[in-house]
Amino acid sequence: MAGFAAAAPVFAATNEIGPGHRPETRYPPGPKQIVLHLRSRNARTGEAEVIDEAISPAKVGIIVVDVWDYHWCKTCAARLTAMIPRMNCALEGARKLGCQVIFAPTDCVPFYRESPQRKAVIRLPDVPPPPSQTPIVMPGCPVGGDPCGPGIECILNYGENSMHPDLKIEREDLISDGAGELYKVCKAKELTHLIYAGIATNICVIGKPEAVRTMLSFGLKCYLSRDLTDAFGHPPQQAQDVSVAHVEKHACPSVDVIETLKENGFWNEARQVEPVLLSPWGKKERPYFFETTATVFLEQPRLKDVEIRYTLDGSEPTPASSFYDKPITLSDTSSLRAMAFHRGQPAGLPSEAYYVKLPPVPPRPSVRLFDLLPLKEKTGWAQNERRIPARAYNMRMRGKDYRKGLCLHAPAEMTYQLKPEYERFVAEAGVDDSVLALNAGRYLGAFPTVTFQVHIDSKLMASSPIMRVSETPWRFDVEIPKGSKTIQLVVTDAGDGSRMDIANWCNSGFVISNYKGWEPSP
Repeated sequence: MAGFAAAAPVFAATNEIGPGHRPETRYPPGPKQIVLHLRSRNARTGEAEVIDEAISPAKVGIIVVDVWDYHWCKTCAARLTAMIPRMNCALEGARKLGCQVIFAPTDCVPFYRESPQRKAVIRLPDVPPPPSQTPIVMPGCPVGGDPCGPGIECILNYGENSMHPDLKIEREDLISDGAGELYKVCKAKELTHLIYAGIATNICVIGKPEAVRTMLSFGLKCYLSRDLTDAFGHPPQQAQDVSVAHVEKHACPSVDVIETLKENGFWNEARQVEPVLLSPWGKKERPYFFETTATVFLEQPRLKDVEIRYTLDGSEPTPASSFYDKPITLSDTSSLRAMAFHRGQPAGLPSEAYYVKLPPVPPRPSVRLFDLLPLKEKTGWAQNERRIPARAYNMRMRGKDYRKGLCLHAPAEMTYQLKPEYERFVAEAGVDDSVLALNAGRYLGAFPTVTFQVHIDSKLMASSPIMRVSETPWRFDVEIPKGSKTIQLVVTDAGDGSRMDIANWCNSGFVISNYKGWEPSP
């Protein structure tokens, strides 16, 4: 899913692209002309109208905006990932038609500085945009909010580093940065019509520098792809429908790219590209946390005459699995899998999600771990890093300050001696927010991933799911068996390396009944 740091870039080979010509393509020539069915809306009544426009596909650019490898909202990230198979197939068809595919990753352009698709754009001759621009005045879109909906809010933390790793970038594609570059691409390639795809319909696709609003002011014809965009808001599909209608009413017409591909014979109907969409949507590697219950909505807006079947135990759905006819209320940790069926046969791609119920908030410890010396200490700080003492002050998790606790760099392990009077171990454990305060913090939010484990006499007693920056801390309240000798607090790198894996054990220590010592403090 979207939400993870990309590996080192590997770019498709491309021919050298000089000014004024397109690279050699692997596809045979497409049709000389296609018809776009453009839907717009009356600004006063909102009534839809469709007008056909014939155009040479060589004049058309498909602009793909902000299809990132990470998004701070879990549902947004998962919905983006769900759209990738459809987008890949649609872009493949657009290339065969003869359209120019241009990626506009905005914040993530530096990742592609050595790619041939990026260098090809840089080498094009500069063309200044029109000196007099007519501003496109557009009222704010009436949707918004976290796509996860009510519950534990996703906190803004950024983290995008590249485009989604499953998004296919071909040798003839281009990667552009900013309105000026996109304008010079349009002039060099003689593009007059731009079709916009990507994330998010009501924010980036409209408002980014190279997006619809700016390019309209430069005199280009811009259209919104209503089948290759997704909005940011709740409920997600309703937000998308409202956003598309808003754009059609106040900015530019929309077009269904896949419909155009079908009419020209460049869409394979047998290809399954549509998974069931979920809201809210978490994954094993990035769970959706809830306190008491979570209400999950399933939908399949693009497939007709299908029924959705699902399971909650991680097993593969079959035509005999539970039938989805109303929102699902979860009251315990669940591995949800869903599939659309048509007449008993799979009609799309499988979907999966992971929902984790948070344990109750533990009591404050009678004896703080901060005040104890470990028997053994092993931390993951590299020799060239500024090592933070394990016993640390002024830690922060999910925007909340914690005065004292343990701060470790994964992989790490701390071992403490247990006393007979210790009855329970308690803690709130999570990733430290410090990464977000760094100069490049907005590009690092995807990296921290840790798990917390509590071992007593080398036996695993409790563990957390994968934890990330800005998540609600995991709550430990572990009974200590009589006669136990040692407790080991372990932090792992969750299997993806330890970059920025700074993990805190806050409000941590041991509970003693009828303790008469100091009064616990934050």
